[in-house]
Formats: sequence, structure tokens, C-alpha cells
Amino acid sequence: MQYLSKLVVLALFAVNWNGAGLAATPDELSLRARVVRFYELQIAGRHAEAAQLVAPESRPIFLRGSQVPYRSCKINRVLITALDIAQVEVTVEIVFPPPVLRILSRTFSTPWKKIGGKWYFVVDPAVLDIIGGKPDNTAPEAKPVLTFKPLITFGLDSEIQKSLRIENNSSGIVQFQVVGLDQDWLEIKNRRGEIPAGEYFPIVVVLKKVPTESRKLVMRIEGTEPNRKITLLEVPIQLQVPTTQNQKEIERAIRKYRQEQ
Repeated sequence: MQYLSKLVVLALFAVNWNGAGLAATPDELSLRARVVRFYELQIAGRHAEAAQLVAPESRPIFLRGSQVPYRSCKINRVLITALDIAQVEVTVEIVFPPPVLRILSRTFSTPWKKIGGKWYFVVDPAVLDIIGGKPDNTAPEAKPVLTFKPLITFGLDSEIQKSLRIENNSSGIVQFQVVGLDQDWLEIKNRRGEIPAGEYFPIVVVLKKVPTESRKLVMRIEGTEPNRKITLLEVPIQLQVPTTQNQKEIERAIRKYRQEQ
């Protein structure tokens, strides 16, 4: 969040929208600051506070709408079109919550107006069609593109290799690759592959050393659909401290595995 604030606030000092390199006017600077605050509040989940930066005539629509799960926002350009009227173009990232993270990037322009010396966001129904957040939005939750099973736990038995099924629930082929892994503890076979629609792909997870404490690791898998849309799947992997007998068997299995590689 701190990084995002710094990133977005830098936009306050960018050149004007047409790239001419002219110094921003005080009006534009105050508008940029207001836009930054508006999206920071929404990123933080403070929808009601963000509503205070919405024009009074638009505020009921904004409050009735569903919260848009913004992850980041960048101001592209600011255009003051008339006295106390402006258009602000932003690029935002919208992220859907776990177990599947689907990140969407959207660029759009929104109207702002100055009231009593302060800038306020004006709800534009056309923008709601782009980003969601329509009032009374009751659309059913989309089925995740990628899912997994089963849950993997190491240490409860002597096995050091366990298979994970990555399932493709979409109607097209998904290219996947493992993009995040704690390599101090785990090794992966089949780090990437292709999963046809409605099918699954096995990934073999190998334990590299005996767990000395219980901990939860997370493996991150990135899937790319034919339309280039990216899905991130987070797979939890649990480590448990083994019994004395299991520890000896795990150590033997690890030595044997290394000798065979």
C-alpha cells in the first residue's frame, strides 16, 4: 500500500495530459491529489469514505454499487475541459480474491467537477459497464479457471514426492507455469505445461529436507488463457514435524532421491 501511494502520488508531478511538458496548474495539482485519495481509499476498502469524494448527485449511486476490488491506480492524463469541469484518465488493476486471483487491467476516463473549491468524482454509467460496480449488481460468481486438489502435507508420513492435480475449468486450453515456490524446501517436476479444457495436469512436488517446524508454504501457478487473460492460483503446502520414525524414513528417501538424480 505504501508503495502504491508513492507510485500514484508521482503522477501529481507528471507533465500535462498532452505531453507538452508544461508545468501543471494549481487546479490540476489539486485535482490529481483528489484522484489519488479517491482510489487509495477504495484500494484500502474504505468505500464509505471514498463516497465523500463523490459529487452529491452521484453519491447514492456510488454507495448502492458493489465495491470494485482495486489493487492499483495510475493517472494517465488530466484534462480540464471547462470552468470547474474535468476528465481524468486512469489505468487500474482489479483483482478478484483467493482462492483464485484474476487480475484485470482497465483504462478509462471519468468526469470530475469542482464544488465549493474541491474536486468531486462524478459517476459515469458507461464506466461502470467497464469496471463493474453497478448498483444492485447480483451477477453470479464466475467459476475459477484453475483449481487444484488434493491439499498436500509433508511430514505426516514418509513420502517425499506427492502429486498435485491442476484442473482447467475453462472452455479453452490453458498454458500454465509455476512462478512462485520456496526452493529451500520444495522442488517441482513439470513446472509448466498445457491443460486442455475440462482436463487436469499432474505436478509432482518433492520435499528437499526434513521439516523441523510446522509451517505453511505457498506455491503460485500462473495460467494463460487463449485470450491472454492471466489467472494466478495459490496452492498451500503444509509442512509438519515428523515423528522420530518418519524422520529417519524421510531422510533415507531424500538421500535416495538425490542419488538417482
